[in-house]
Amino acid sequence: MSLFQKFPEFDLVKLILSEGRINFTKSYLKTALTKNPFYPSVRSISETLTLYNIPNIVVTAPIETIVEQQAFPFATLLQSDNENKWVLVKNISNDNVEYYDVNERRFHLNSEREFLKEWTGVSLIFEALEDGSEPFFEENKKRAKIERVRNTLTYLSLGGLLFSIFILISQHSSYSFIGLTFLNFCGLFISSLLVFKKEHGNTSFLNRVCKNGKNGDCDKVIFSKASSFFGVYDFTELGLIYFLTTFLLSIAALFPINSLILYTLYWLAFTTCIYSVYSIYYQVYVIKSWCLLCMAIQIIFLCEFAILHSLISNVEYVFTITQVNIIISVSAFSLLLWEFLLKKMVWAYAHIEHVERQYKLLKSNKEVFNYLQTTSTLFTHSLNKKLGFYFNNPNASNTLMCFLSPTCSPCQLQYKLIKRLFLNNDDCHVIIYLTYKNTKDKSIIRDLLCSAVDKYKKLDDWFYEKKLTNVNEIEPKALDEYFIWLESLNIDSTPKIYFNNRLLTSEYNLYDVAKFI
Repeated sequence: MSLFQKFPEFDLVKLILSEGRINFTKSYLKTALTKNPFYPSVRSISETLTLYNIPNIVVTAPIETIVEQQAFPFATLLQSDNENKWVLVKNISNDNVEYYDVNERRFHLNSEREFLKEWTGVSLIFEALEDGSEPFFEENKKRAKIERVRNTLTYLSLGGLLFSIFILISQHSSYSFIGLTFLNFCGLFISSLLVFKKEHGNTSFLNRVCKNGKNGDCDKVIFSKASSFFGVYDFTELGLIYFLTTFLLSIAALFPINSLILYTLYWLAFTTCIYSVYSIYYQVYVIKSWCLLCMAIQIIFLCEFAILHSLISNVEYVFTITQVNIIISVSAFSLLLWEFLLKKMVWAYAHIEHVERQYKLLKSNKEVFNYLQTTSTLFTHSLNKKLGFYFNNPNASNTLMCFLSPTCSPCQLQYKLIKRLFLNNDDCHVIIYLTYKNTKDKSIIRDLLCSAVDKYKKLDDWFYEKKLTNVNEIEPKALDEYFIWLESLNIDSTPKIYFNNRLLTSEYNLYDVAKFI
């Protein structure tokens, strides 16, 4: 997900879930929504609500029809100043519309005439039922807690590292040098944002910063003709390399203060001052647009030069081969680190969302799914109609056949998904067979299959609560025949799922199958 990005669609779904008092975890919800191949369209919102068992429908009906049906609250899309925004309409009465603006996070009360001027006609009508729920909510809640702990430890570690660096600097140098190191760190951070902005571009936070003011336009600056150094390096890249180099050199200059390194930093700062004057002139007078982040970098350049100018006046110039080696090594390290690691990481982060979305769009094509299924392994064995578990309509046009092991953790999750996604779906006949890997599995299967009356309840008891109950014995011969039949199938792993007698390909899961039915 994009750096500092806001998600109005996420806020809308979160609001709808809160309206229905449905438990959810933010991390699961954000992943389910933003990783939807159709995000950020209304279809992605609709499919996410369906995932939470919330019946919904997207309509383009006149506002009068919605009012007649009393379908409150409902979500709708408004367009103001060529910008789309989601709102949750609470009520329409007496020619007034009361709605909650998801972007502004506050309520409005407008006249119906003013509301209709911005209304796009697209509405999402939903019904938040009490049985709505998040898939595997308890497990998701545990994972979210673990993730919060990990993030907290990461931030504490990063803060501790930065604190240690500045403590180290303060023990070996003056406040001027502390300020220099701090400026280098700020420059490194801002230049990283500029690099990310140029590679990715679509981040709400950076767009708001860059569009600040009448002439604020980062894109016009960083994509201008003068944005590269003879076409070899972008100035955004050079800025990041520069600040990484000077940050490391400023630390290396401490033990003891190395005059040559300090003088090198001074002349680098002097060069950047010349560039700063040119950059400011170019933004103000040539393209007549300015980049707030770029201006911040120019200010840092000027401040660094002022600090270094005061520092070198008290340092005697001493030339040593060791200092030269340090300067060359640090400069080369920064350049190589960018070229062979950081640059590739930024590019991958900036483009992985697009690639992933294109892949999911391809997956969501039913024709692609059907074709891949025709290339999958065909189930050619006869079915055991005595000791399987059968759900829904046996004459349905689709059949989902699953082989699950009682002690297999993924099988437990798959069983819960099957019940959630396919139970009471008349267009899909579901068959579950219990298979085994060891004698313990065999014993559990024997217990689960022993009663033809309550075996479905016992299956739920086992996969949801790991609970077995006393049962009545069935004919040992039928059970032995079932085990022989399982052995003939050569089930090498579980869970194993067949859709319409074809092994479900590894690219797809039960959520995908449910969408195609």
